[in-house]
Amino acid sequence: MNQITTLMDFWQFQSGWVLGWVLLPIVVGIGWSTRSRRHGRRSPWGLAGPAWVIGSLMALDGWAGHRTVFDVPGQLLAGLALLVLAGEMAYRTPNPKVFGCILGIPGAVLVGTATDFRGPGWIAPLVIVATIVGGTFAAEVDRRAARLGLGPVLWLVTVFGVYVTVPDTELIRPLVGVALPLAVAGWPLRAARIGPGGVAAGVGLLMWVAGIEGYGRPGSIVGASGALGLLLVEPVGRRFLVRRVTPWARRLSVGGFELGFVAAHMAVVAYATRVAGFADDGGPATMLLVPGLVAGAVVGGWFGLSKRVRPERAWFGPRRTRASARRAHPSAGPSDRRRRRGGGNPPAGSPPPRPPPS
Repeated sequence: MNQITTLMDFWQFQSGWVLGWVLLPIVVGIGWSTRSRRHGRRSPWGLAGPAWVIGSLMALDGWAGHRTVFDVPGQLLAGLALLVLAGEMAYRTPNPKVFGCILGIPGAVLVGTATDFRGPGWIAPLVIVATIVGGTFAAEVDRRAARLGLGPVLWLVTVFGVYVTVPDTELIRPLVGVALPLAVAGWPLRAARIGPGGVAAGVGLLMWVAGIEGYGRPGSIVGASGALGLLLVEPVGRRFLVRRVTPWARRLSVGGFELGFVAAHMAVVAYATRVAGFADDGGPATMLLVPGLVAGAVVGGWFGLSKRVRPERAWFGPRRTRASARRAHPSAGPSDRRRRRGGGNPPAGSPPPRPPPS
């Protein structure tokens, strides 16, 4: 608790906090305007991720009159732009995970080589690999949890996990400040998700900051990569446990499922950052991190996250009415219900009824 109250006293956090609240109504307004009553079941737009990246860069580089925390290199900006483009392109391919890893390589390399990281030589390759794999897998989790609004909340837990594991915190403070208000756009408002491009660039920026801030204890950079938690390992567990267990999504209510999924993510992040991340070097940190990620993959597979799991309606914003449901799915109107009960006209294209026997 003392670490949280101390964080709120730093001007870097306050700068990001203000920018987060400035960006929140923009994200929510656009999200609600695109979820009309006629298309109430459409997944929210991926606006929270790009907003977090823009707000974090504004707070770091002192844009819009804010105090400068760090001079952001131009190569990092180019790499983040390529990651956004790669994430959005991969999302529209038949296999987003495979294409996401391939298309994300150029942007991840630019991000990983934008700064000469002090410390062991494996820091830059770790930043590149974590950006490629983490951004791709996190986009899959964000897509499946879109209607629940869990993506921005999970992202807040991840960013805060990096804050509590790296020894230096000057650069990560504004990132936490921006993430806090934007998490509201996910839950309870359910007006936006992170988005495939936003999550790819977000992971790249977060890992770049972790590579700089973790110089004093290199094992913390390994823990920071594990702070992705279920965003990283849930697709793996779901892939290997599908059809082998009864998903918890079929046993829990929507509220219980949301609470359990966020709690499991927090547990994995806490282990990665407070146990593995406190090792002095990368080797011991990796040995400690692997069991936690394996356990997270198993728990994530048991949850069985599916885009079909969604609440009846959002807490605020446009509600889905019975009339809008008929407009969105006219084939499920009263005539279909009469046909299911045995009355009404037969559906088009069906063979004519047989005459009664003489």
